[in-house]
Amino acid sequence: MTDRRVVVIVGGGFSGAACAIHLSQRSQEPLDIRIVEPSAALGMGIAHAAVDPDLRLNGPAHIHSPYPDAPGDFADWMARTGEAALDPQATAASGLVFARRGAFGRYMAAEVARHARSNPSGSAIDHVQQQALRASPGAAHVEVGLHGGQRIRADHCILALGWNAVGTPRELSAISDHPGWFGNPWATHRFDAIGSGASVLLIGSGLTASDTFAVLAAKGHQGPVLALSRRGLRPASQNPHRSTRSMWERVFEQDPPLLREAGHALSMRQTVALLRRKIAEVDEATSSWHVPFDEFRDAAWILWNQWSPAEQRQYQRHVKSWYDSFRFRNPPQTEAIARAGVERGQLGFAAGRLRGAHRRGHGLHVSYASRERGECQTLHVDAIINCTGPQPRPSASQNPFWQALIADGVGRDAPGGAGIDVDMGGRLLDAHGRVHDRLFAIGPPTNGRFAEAIAVPYIVRGILDVARHALPHAHSEPTVLQGST
Repeated sequence: MTDRRVVVIVGGGFSGAACAIHLSQRSQEPLDIRIVEPSAALGMGIAHAAVDPDLRLNGPAHIHSPYPDAPGDFADWMARTGEAALDPQATAASGLVFARRGAFGRYMAAEVARHARSNPSGSAIDHVQQQALRASPGAAHVEVGLHGGQRIRADHCILALGWNAVGTPRELSAISDHPGWFGNPWATHRFDAIGSGASVLLIGSGLTASDTFAVLAAKGHQGPVLALSRRGLRPASQNPHRSTRSMWERVFEQDPPLLREAGHALSMRQTVALLRRKIAEVDEATSSWHVPFDEFRDAAWILWNQWSPAEQRQYQRHVKSWYDSFRFRNPPQTEAIARAGVERGQLGFAAGRLRGAHRRGHGLHVSYASRERGECQTLHVDAIINCTGPQPRPSASQNPFWQALIADGVGRDAPGGAGIDVDMGGRLLDAHGRVHDRLFAIGPPTNGRFAEAIAVPYIVRGILDVARHALPHAHSEPTVLQGST
């Protein structure tokens, strides 16, 4: 038995690992921190366990650090360990480094292991290599049930599960057992079964589709590839000009420039109109649309929470797809691969809504309602890869932990459907809207509350907020206390 307070972190990808690091740095007493994660390695998750060399972070290395005051820590680690020398293509023409995802995963694994060996508070960080099945909060504790039947009694439980696995669109359920259906875009080793001249349909046209095309191209694929999504939007390119302000500075700003200029009472329509006007006023010779857009991004978490539910629904229906295509940008290396594919006529994009699919000989017959033509189109392809992205709604997840959380009434979907419902401190709300004082969430599952909770700096901001609520007398300043050595 231990007299230490027990903190259970469910999920051991970037969010969970970074949370353990910050708790161990900021606590003023030794904690018993247990990361419940079925994978063998901590710090990686699905995204950063990637082994394909063409799968890169879609943001520069200096925003990929768990330490706000040490944005160069990851790049320094790459130089020190030889990772940088193994990947000279990581440096873009702008001078910014867009590292391989796997390198960042290895960095985070090393960082959480280093903190498990030694940390400022003397806390224990242990990896419980099991799957969590249930969290049952009580007045004084949270009981976390594991797949093996064990239960952990915790003072606090922090959910760091990242996004849910990709689900099969119901329109494609009839082909889910066909060998030409690739439901998991992250299982890239399975793409070896796709013939080099095969025709391929990508369902989705965002970052996952760009990554998938890059992997196919690296494998020597020469057949036609079509990316189909409702609006046919592809990710924007990175800013050709280096920003004069640190993203870390912007993330922690409570009064961002857009709101200082226009006021905090902007409606959804006023915000979109203002953004369009500011983009139209950009002098492309010296700047780009990225500057006003990023000002909007910096204010999104404030604006989102002051808009009415009707405005939020309107945004989700009419604006979000456009926002995402400009917000989540291809790394330059991936953009170059996609652009080359378009220029040689191999990669195309289409806008439309899936209607269904069925087997036809050895291939697949797909029908969709064309957004441009307003009529049903049919395609015959050899393979379909699901690039729709993770399932954001916990109630629709195949993860048994989320299923139990919803079924037990311990949590509920966020009103917009993007993740779990939490308050501004990251505390879960139950089915009746009551706040759990001992149960928190961080990272992508809180996107429905914060609008921006996916990129590393926003995840770290959420972690620091949770630390302030969960730890008495925690160091609260958003600064690094101990970077890598």
